[in-house]
Amino acid sequence: MRITKVARGVSPLIAFTVALIFATSVFPKQQSSGREAGQQVDTYHLSFVRNAFESFKGTEKYGGYNSFQLKYFTNNSPSLTQLGDSTSVAVLKLYNLEDLVKPENTRAYLIILSLSFSARQRISEETDRNPRVTALVLDYLQRNTSDSRIKEVIDHLKKCVDTGSCPKLPES
Repeated sequence: MRITKVARGVSPLIAFTVALIFATSVFPKQQSSGREAGQQVDTYHLSFVRNAFESFKGTEKYGGYNSFQLKYFTNNSPSLTQLGDSTSVAVLKLYNLEDLVKPENTRAYLIILSLSFSARQRISEETDRNPRVTALVLDYLQRNTSDSRIKEVIDHLKKCVDTGSCPKLPES
């Protein structure tokens, strides 16, 4: 009887505290970030940029990219529209310049680049709003491509990435 009286007299706060201590000791601690679990954080969204690059790589064969590709790579998080200049950094981490000069790769890069600079206000990091790395890559591609249509697209992109407003990519 005495135990029953004591149990009834336990405040809800004490019962909650005991339950909380029990729960935290029994259940494993959830890691709050990849660094704590020993994983590296993907600052440049390399797998996402690789997927976008490979997806847009074959678009010329089919007459251009489709609305599904556009929605997938611009309406999710991460989104190409959030990356800005870091898109070029990611591409350089994934592909060497000799591969990037190949026309099918250059076209894919130009598509993802135009989406990455389609709206300056959507670019997440302030430093990625300035196309420093992108300008260098575009200069390199312009010097090393012989396709006049690609050179025209590069000229267009050089102008619009500076303003952060590349609404539509001209046909390449």
